[in-house]
Amino acid sequence: MVRKAFPSIVKVPGTGLGSARPGARGTAGWEQRGFTLVEALIAAFVVGIAAVATAMMFGTAQNFVHSEGDNRVAFYVAQQRMEQIRSTGFGSTTLPDAREETAGIGVQIDNFSDTDAVPGFRRQTLITGVCPTDYSVAWNSGGCPTSGVLLAKLVTVSVRVLDGPTSFTDPVTQPVVIQAVLVKR
Repeated sequence: MVRKAFPSIVKVPGTGLGSARPGARGTAGWEQRGFTLVEALIAAFVVGIAAVATAMMFGTAQNFVHSEGDNRVAFYVAQQRMEQIRSTGFGSTTLPDAREETAGIGVQIDNFSDTDAVPGFRRQTLITGVCPTDYSVAWNSGGCPTSGVLLAKLVTVSVRVLDGPTSFTDPVTQPVVIQAVLVKR
C-alpha cells in the first residue's frame, strides 16, 4: 500500500493570502474586522438624537399630565358651582339673577368664606333667560311664543386656570364650561 503524505497545514478555500475579495480593505489581503472611527461616531450621533427625542417626549408627557390635573380640578369646581345653583332652585323670575358672577376675569372661589378655597382658578357664573320651548332662543328676544314671564334660565359656569401669580386667567388654556337649564315649576 502506498501512503499518501498529507500536508501539516490545512487550507480552507478563500483564506489564502491571494484570496481577498476585490475591493476588500486591509493589508496583505486580510479582511478588516470591527468598526472604523467614523462609523462609531455616526452610531453615537444617531443614539444621541434618539436619547434627546426620548427626553423631550417625557417632558411633554409631564406637561400633559399636569394640565389634565388642572382641567380635572376646574371641572370639579364648575360642577360644584352648578350644584350650588341647582340646589337653590329657580330663584327670582327677574334678571339679573343675584347668583351671577359676571366679573370679566372671574371671581375667587371662596365657598362662602373669605379665603380662596381653590387658589389658581377663577370662576364665572352667567344666568340668562331662555325660551322654555326652545333653549337656544332668548326669552325676551321676541322669538319665544310664551308670555313675557321668565320660565326658564340657562346657567353657564366657566372655570379657568390663572396665569401664574397674576389675577388674570391664562389666555392659552381653554376654560371648563358646564351648562344647565332651570325651569320654573
